[in-house]
Amino acid sequence: MRRRLLILANATDKASVQPDLDALAQRVARQAPEIDALVVGRHRRDQWRLLPRSLRPALTVVWGRLRERRFLVGEILDCPHLPKHIELERLRSAGVPVPDWALVTPGTTLDPALWGPYVVVKPTEGMRGIEVRIRRTGRVRYEPPESFPAEHPIRRGPLLAQRFVYTGPWAVSHRVTTFFGRALFCWRVEQSHQKRRLESRFDFGSPGEGGGIQIIAPSKTSTYTLDDDKELIEMAERAHRLAFPDYPFLGIDLVRDAETGEVSVLEVNSGGAIWHLSTRMGASIQQTHGLDFYRQFGALDRAAEQLVEVTRRRACVAPLGRPLRPLQAQLGAR
Repeated sequence: MRRRLLILANATDKASVQPDLDALAQRVARQAPEIDALVVGRHRRDQWRLLPRSLRPALTVVWGRLRERRFLVGEILDCPHLPKHIELERLRSAGVPVPDWALVTPGTTLDPALWGPYVVVKPTEGMRGIEVRIRRTGRVRYEPPESFPAEHPIRRGPLLAQRFVYTGPWAVSHRVTTFFGRALFCWRVEQSHQKRRLESRFDFGSPGEGGGIQIIAPSKTSTYTLDDDKELIEMAERAHRLAFPDYPFLGIDLVRDAETGEVSVLEVNSGGAIWHLSTRMGASIQQTHGLDFYRQFGALDRAAEQLVEVTRRRACVAPLGRPLRPLQAQLGAR
C-alpha cells in the first residue's frame, strides 16, 4: 500500500496558526506512521515540493480562505463562506433544530400571532453581531439595499428575520468549535450584568422604556467560561457531521431557551475564521478570563485523531492530477 499524504495548508498567512499546524503534523506522525504529514503555506514557494507527490493518495486540509489551489494535491477540504440563511437551510434539512426564520424580501409581512411580538433581524452576511437588532414583528419590512450606507452588511446580502430565543435576564450563548464533527472546546458567554435585565421573554417595553437591552451575548464586557454541557456539545457535533461533512472546522453557536429548555443552533460561522485556539481574538478571551481552550478536551490530540481517521478514509489520487474540491463543486451547482 502506498503511503498516504496529509497536507495541512496555512492559507491565512497568520503566524499564530503555524505552531498549531506543526503540532498537528507531529501528532499525526506519532499516531499513524504510514501517513506523511506536511505543513505548507499559501504561496507557490511553499508548495512546489508537493509536485513530485501529486500521484500519491493525498488529502489537503486548509486553514483560511483558499483563493486558488496552486500546487495542492489530492482532495482539498476547506471552509467556504456561506450566508446565514444557507447555513440554516442545511441545518434544517439535516434535522438539526434551528429557530424559525425567513428572508425579508419585497412583500414580506410577519404575523405577530405566529412569530411573537418581537423578532430578531440580522444581515445574512453579517459577523460578530454587527447590525443584529430586536424589532417589533409587525414593523419588519423590506428595505432596498441601496438605502443603506455603503459599508452596511445588507449591501452584500438580504436581511433575515428569526424567532427570538429567550436565554434569560441577560443573554447567554455557547460556542462549540468542532473539527470534522468532534468538539475541540466549548465556551459559554454571558452578557454583562451591568446591562439592563430582560425580565421575561418579550419584556422589551416601549422604545422609551425598553432601550438598552442587549440581545447578543458576546461583547467586550461579557463573561466567558468553559462548559462541558453534554447536550449542547453532542448537538454541535451532530450538526457538523450531518449538515457540513466536508467542512474541516466550524464555530457552532447554540442557545438554550430559559423557559422551555430547548436547544437550537443559530449559525455555524462557515467561513473558517474561527480557529480561536490561537487567533488574536481567542488569545485575548483566554488571557482575560483565565481559560485554556487547548486543555479542555485536549484539542490538538483530538484534532490529530480526526485527521488520521479522515486521511485514511478520504486520501486519494485526483483524476488527471487535478485536486478535488467537493465543496466548490456543491456551491457551484446552486
